[in-house]
Amino acid sequence: MKRTCGFICPSDDSITNDSELKKLIVEELKRLITHKHITRFLSGMNLGGDLLCSEAVLQLKNSYPHISLESVFPYENQAERWTEDQRDQYYEIASQCDKETLLQYHFDEKCLFRHRRYIADKSDIILTVNQTEGLDNLFQFKKEIIRLTSENSR
Repeated sequence: MKRTCGFICPSDDSITNDSELKKLIVEELKRLITHKHITRFLSGMNLGGDLLCSEAVLQLKNSYPHISLESVFPYENQAERWTEDQRDQYYEIASQCDKETLLQYHFDEKCLFRHRRYIADKSDIILTVNQTEGLDNLFQFKKEIIRLTSENSR
């Protein structure tokens, strides 16, 4: 049986290059693969935690070729207002995903909620990075939620 872990992280560019946090993420993903039998990862592709987690999955694919990464885009122009470096990172990751899911073409006031809901509904476990608030609505999904913070990595 395929088990899925979804990444639901706030958009936080301050952690994009946090190598210690990325090591912590890699170790947690290894644990999920080996002990929780996770084979599929869903990324919301937000700046910060989502992209860090996605890079970690791609890094681990060499050691665990049976795992897959799916990018879940809330709307078509998600990265439109990002810096060039941020867009480069985003498109580099997206190009290596095993599957891409576009939820809708245009932004609207509920698209980010639907984005989180899609990932939560499709996941057995939710991993979040540097999320200190706003998780209450995730608890309604009765999923295991793993919280990692940049403070854990120091």
